Amino acid sequence: MKEFDTADTDEIAGVTGLDCVKNAALFLDEEAVLAYLERDPERTEPPDAETLRTLDRLLRCLNLVVGEIAAEYAPVKTAETVEVRAGLLKHTDLKEAALDVYEVRRGGRPVAFRRRYDGIPLPDGAYEVEYSFLPGRVGIEDALRFGTAKISARLIGYGVAAEYALISGLSEEAVVYDRRYKDALAAAGLLRTERKVRERRWL
Repeated sequence: MKEFDTADTDEIAGVTGLDCVKNAALFLDEEAVLAYLERDPERTEPPDAETLRTLDRLLRCLNLVVGEIAAEYAPVKTAETVEVRAGLLKHTDLKEAALDVYEVRRGGRPVAFRRRYDGIPLPDGAYEVEYSFLPGRVGIEDALRFGTAKISARLIGYGVAAEYALISGLSEEAVVYDRRYKDALAAAGLLRTERKVRERRWL
């Protein structure tokens, strides 16, 4: 297996997990977290345990939002050349865990395909497969990548604030931030379906 094309994604103008979490902390008035994130790098005083717990929760929420955006609004796409054997392109043959398969080509020409639970039945041979996948876990210093550059740190920050408020039992705040999140998605031309505030439990 070899990758024949780079992932069809745009780095969001240098936006990192830190930028998104700082926005969320600002919206939520989490002053201790914000102060820690904006501290002088030369300072080594550790934050208190509650600040670290809050930061950890915000990072979990960040990953929920990043996964949701990639799955529902701005797919992260890639393409690979895969060798099919025994008449089946297995999901495990792909480098990433595929969400949607957009196109299968052989010798540069599109091939009709039907995706099953165990893979895609195809005659043996080499195929180019274009598909979307969920990005890996995002850390505080990681750059974010999506299939569009329209997604800002502020947009993601609203989503993170909504998720954090929801799992913290702050239902009114969750509704407010979820609406702002959806409005930002709509303004970016990415909102396709109505998104409801869902019940969350701690991971």
